Amino acid sequence: MNLLRLEVRRALRRRAVIVLLALAVVGCVVFGAAVLLSSAGEPLAQLRSDAHPAVVASWWDVDRSEGLPQFASLFLIVGAVIAGAAVAGGEWKYGTVTAALTWEPRRHRLLAARFGAAALVAGSVAIALQLLLMLAAFPGALANGSTATPGRGWWGALALAVLRAALLTIVAALIAEAIATVGRSTAAGIIATFVWVAVLEGLVRGLRPRLARFLWAENVATVLPWASPRTEEFQRGPLTALVTIGIYVTAFLVVAFTTFQRRDVAGAT
Repeated sequence: MNLLRLEVRRALRRRAVIVLLALAVVGCVVFGAAVLLSSAGEPLAQLRSDAHPAVVASWWDVDRSEGLPQFASLFLIVGAVIAGAAVAGGEWKYGTVTAALTWEPRRHRLLAARFGAAALVAGSVAIALQLLLMLAAFPGALANGSTATPGRGWWGALALAVLRAALLTIVAALIAEAIATVGRSTAAGIIATFVWVAVLEGLVRGLRPRLARFLWAENVATVLPWASPRTEEFQRGPLTALVTIGIYVTAFLVVAFTTFQRRDVAGAT
């Protein structure tokens, strides 16, 4: 637990993490101001029709499986990739890997604490930022929209959507950190992750549409709304998509642990 707490503090002190958190908070404030200004003077019926954030019930549409958590997840996942890669890559850049192994020579224990800290920070930040986003939208709902909700079941559905977005944020952070651990740099984690998702998966999606059900992005897009995608190419249940994402994470972590266990870090800088 002491090692885990230390790794959490080290992660939160990374400059990239601090900058990303600051940008996220500013973004939430700007979003709240935009909700307040754009809803002023608009009829409530129009706001409801547009699923405007000034209508609290639109924060999560149970029938369409979309809302604020889905909107926030894109930024959370991108931020998690950058932060996860920066945390692992920074250890190699500043030559602190050797120093860390001096007082904790069990490499698997050190790396497990590092990944555990990444999961804890990513999940906590994802939940906190989503709550902040909703809090920022609330003044607009109070002043110009509606704070009415469909009922207790709706709050449960919203909470589950927030947790799913947090889970996917954890997954993105772990994968980026694993890649950066193998590549020994922040750039390796960020570039490799985005090339994989944006380029390689895009090629597979375009050339072999029926293989799209195995792609990371498609499975993420299935898990977040917890609904099967509306596509003719394939059918994918949310539970199957969740298991697929779990296999991806496990594979990357196994490679990272194996590489770190066998690597000579004596000359790492």
